[in-house]
This record gives sequence, C-alpha cells and structure tokens, in this order.
Amino acid sequence: MSGCSGLLLDLGILTRLRGTRQDPEVARFLQSRRHQRIFISALTLCELADAGSGDAANPEAWLRELTERFAANILPVDHGTALACRSRGQGESGPGDAGRLHSPAVLAATARQHRLTVVSAVPLHYAGLDVRVLDPLAASHTAGAT
Repeated sequence: MSGCSGLLLDLGILTRLRGTRQDPEVARFLQSRRHQRIFISALTLCELADAGSGDAANPEAWLRELTERFAANILPVDHGTALACRSRGQGESGPGDAGRLHSPAVLAATARQHRLTVVSAVPLHYAGLDVRVLDPLAASHTAGAT
C-alpha cells in the first residue's frame, strides 16, 4: 500500500505507552516517526477504558491525557469504515458473533479508509486484512501484512 499518510496505533501499542513501565522501544519508534501524523481510533479508546488500570496509577487521568493529546487525531468508526469492514467479511469470528465487529478488522478498515499504516506489536492480527502494518518491536521496523 503506497501513499500512506500517517500511523494508526492499536490497543497493544497504546498499552505499552502507559503507566510507569513504558516500553522504550515503542517510544523510540514513535519518536523517530514524529514527522508523521499519528492517530488512534475511538474504538481503541473504548477498549482502553474497558481494559482497567493496568499499571497506570490513575487510569481515568491517563485516558483524559491521551484524549487531549490526540484530540485532533481520534478517528471515529463511521459508516464508511463499518461498510469497508463488513464488505470484506471481516466482521464475524465464529458462531454467536454474527454482526459483531472485531478490533483488528475495524482498525484495518479505518487505516484503509484514511490511508494509514497500522502500528502493532502483533502484525499477525492484521494478516489478510489488506493493510500495511509496522511492528515497532521488530528489528527492521518493516513488518508488513497485506
């Protein structure tokens, strides 16, 4: 996928940036790409709110800070994204999940809609979703899934 205009951080990456034990590799990776616009999904904010405190002393304050920091770069799951996700058959994972959208599929659709590259420590989650993925923990930082 050429012409990507920025980065979309997934849940795993954001959790590596919170609390007292921030992952220095992820921080360095993002610092080296500070020239690019960095986005998060409203879905990921919801997941973070549901994930509990982790090692963050005050999860509500951390979420507030994150929301303020990314205020102009929080992408909604809009109608176009939902249709892009569903049109590729990425919304179901098994019996009982009919119609339920799953985070990697939604993030991949969001990235495609906005011409972004997903940043994930687990690129395999995005395999077959036709989206470019960078793994900040990989030595080359060029892991890709298409």
